[in-house]
Amino acid sequence: EQKMKKHKANMHRLRNTMVDQLFEASGEDFGEKIASMFDSFDLDESQQIDVYELNERLGDWNVTLAPKELKEVLKRYDINKSGTLDFEEFLAMLLDFMKQAKIDESAFDQTRLKKTKKDA
Repeated sequence: EQKMKKHKANMHRLRNTMVDQLFEASGEDFGEKIASMFDSFDLDESQQIDVYELNERLGDWNVTLAPKELKEVLKRYDINKSGTLDFEEFLAMLLDFMKQAKIDESAFDQTRLKKTKKDA
């Protein structure tokens, strides 16, 4: 159970960090921000992000995932089973993270709203 809690916490931190970094990325519009962020991961400029590049960039943001967790992230979003993330797969991952973050934010707001009503 402790491992599962740590895993959930790591995935939560990954998602939140990625969403935060997306909004801090350079670029005039959303598309440019995503392209800029993809490029920051693609260290060898191969137009593919591998597990090493994912780990390196996340490390720059103080997000540490176990090797198994890194492989899990790649496997989940690697639609074409190449072992890497191309731009479209990276985009799908970011959009999924944003959707999850919005759901969590909504749940947080609902909890806060209930607490406020209860305290009133």
